[in-house]
Amino acid sequence: ALEAAIINGTGKAQPIGMMRDLSSVTDGVYAEKEAVPMLEFSPTEFGKMMAKVGEVKVGDEILQRSVSPDQVLMAVNPNDYWLIVYPRITVLNADGVYVQTMPLPFKVIQSVSVTKGKLVVGLGADYFLGLGSTLKLEASDEYRFVEDERVYLAKQYGNGQPKSNEAYTVYDISSMSPTESKK
Repeated sequence: ALEAAIINGTGKAQPIGMMRDLSSVTDGVYAEKEAVPMLEFSPTEFGKMMAKVGEVKVGDEILQRSVSPDQVLMAVNPNDYWLIVYPRITVLNADGVYVQTMPLPFKVIQSVSVTKGKLVVGLGADYFLGLGSTLKLEASDEYRFVEDERVYLAKQYGNGQPKSNEAYTVYDISSMSPTESKK
């Protein structure tokens, strides 16, 4: 549940997710960010991603900060990872061995909370998450005595949101068809 909220939480009785627009809220629900079309995995596209990740808004001005690519998170739906991302980052080398290579060493995270056809990119440090209690686990044998089951209840309170609306960018990869790696 925490992963779902951090990635795509609506903000209503839950954290605001990375895929949400902080400038658009109705009745406590934040709208989804408009996705930027992405047609290929290329050094040019990854360079554009890095430039976007490096942007930080100070007042009305957008400044550029230095960001290391190995600090960047790319969250993608597992289905899209295996059908779209994986074939594009897996190549057959001269020794006949498949190797994975990306233009930049992003940390790729598979999450069912990412909407199919989209991926989200940003720095983990650009998300604030506060937990207000320790996880408390309770068990009850009485509640489902008839079915001979034990019921567990776990509660934890927390809240979170991106540090700025520009912290995470959502990309639309739905136009990328599943493809095989280049040999």
